[in-house]
Amino acid sequence: MGGMQKLYRDIVRELTAGTFSKTKLLERLETLEHTIAGPLERERAATTARGDPDYRSPRPGFHPPKLRDFVDARHASIERQFAGESDGYRYQGDMRLRHHGQLIGRTQTAGLFAAADSDGDGIATKKDLTATFAKWFEAWDCEGRGKLPGRYVARGLRGVIRRRRS
Repeated sequence: MGGMQKLYRDIVRELTAGTFSKTKLLERLETLEHTIAGPLERERAATTARGDPDYRSPRPGFHPPKLRDFVDARHASIERQFAGESDGYRYQGDMRLRHHGQLIGRTQTAGLFAAADSDGDGIATKKDLTATFAKWFEAWDCEGRGKLPGRYVARGLRGVIRRRRS
């Protein structure tokens, strides 16, 4: 293991054993939940009285994880990493897609992902992606030539993104 990787792991081990231990995080979360219970209930009542939706999602079907679930999942992930069973999250730089020099942002990328996630389980398998792109290719290959110019792909993707937004 390289020097930086060892240093990183040592720091994460120290943090997850102390300040960010599962026990301490859950204790703080319990205190926070108790503190905000009243204001949250008043907000729920006001939201219901106004007829507003209970959660304004940045994209259809999205709900943030419950904090307890997040703490459990994150600590389990870290344990798997330390056991050598997982590489964990690795930042790959600007992960937004590009087409014709334009960035496709997170909202649009989420729409593309949702279109490819055929069973809605939050995971796009190779089979999901292959089937989705095959379906799109057939739909976008208007002339039946078996190849697509970039403008056809861009137009098709814009259509997918628009449909997912509405």
